[in-house]
Amino acid sequence: MTSILTDSEWQIMRVIWENHPASATEITKMLIEVKAWSITTVKTFLARLVNKQLVNYEENGKMFLYSPLLSERDCVIFEMKQIINRIYGGKVLYQTPHYEFYGFDNPPLIQRLANHLEMQFERIEKRYHIAISERQQVYMYQSKNRLHSALGLMTAPDWLRASWEWDILHLAPEEAFDDITIEAAASMVWMQKVLFTQYPDKPYWLLQGIASVESNLINTTRLNQAMQAELPTLNINTVLSLSSYYDLFKVNHGFELASIVIEYIVSTIGWEGVLQFADNPNDYQSVFGCDETSFWKGWMNYVQSCFVKKEESI
Repeated sequence: MTSILTDSEWQIMRVIWENHPASATEITKMLIEVKAWSITTVKTFLARLVNKQLVNYEENGKMFLYSPLLSERDCVIFEMKQIINRIYGGKVLYQTPHYEFYGFDNPPLIQRLANHLEMQFERIEKRYHIAISERQQVYMYQSKNRLHSALGLMTAPDWLRASWEWDILHLAPEEAFDDITIEAAASMVWMQKVLFTQYPDKPYWLLQGIASVESNLINTTRLNQAMQAELPTLNINTVLSLSSYYDLFKVNHGFELASIVIEYIVSTIGWEGVLQFADNPNDYQSVFGCDETSFWKGWMNYVQSCFVKKEESI
């Protein structure tokens, strides 16, 4: 895409997204309740969209049939990035092969984050079989309140310090991260973006668990505290019952519980098992060689061995 869509172009694109392939005549008829455009006007807009590489066409007899080249989500994200770039001046503070930083200028911190993210990029790209050509945008904020305001969350909880809204990584200032490192937070939101894009229909807890482990988000103190709180009521359905609402997931120690599941899989059959499970989360037999109940009983035994304090012999 070379420029922001106009209001009229959005109207045309919505029709094409909903009904494609479609001819100029068909598009004109579908637009009649919205815009009183002639077919000549519609063809003019279609030519512009073709030039912007948003739409392609194929010949069908004497007609051209138009189809979208990009999804509606891709176009919305592009628009949001353009708006945010304009709001924050559009100045690139620092750029690496795979990331570009905007917003509040803190050169030492930005350099650290850039080095940290670049170090893991190739490994993640190979492990999850993804190809990312466009640089990832990272926005640095001068305060946590500024981040909340930019995300449209004026009453956001205090723990919200990083996000991947609109496919952009948003980070509060480093002093806001008192229980985790800002590097871990940056890795976490980037991994969330990668995983939820790569596996859009997979279990929420599974993707959050993978992201937590890949980013080293959960430190030992946080993990031990969470597990001591969960152990009294832990059962084979605890993880599967976790909410997919972010707030509830966090409150119920979802990140800690899910990360232990990933560690359990890695300890038994390695990272390849995690990837197989991400592809087939309902096929316990082919991935683990056991049924679902047996898997979760094994996980509970693993948790007990890791977190139940053994009484000292007298």
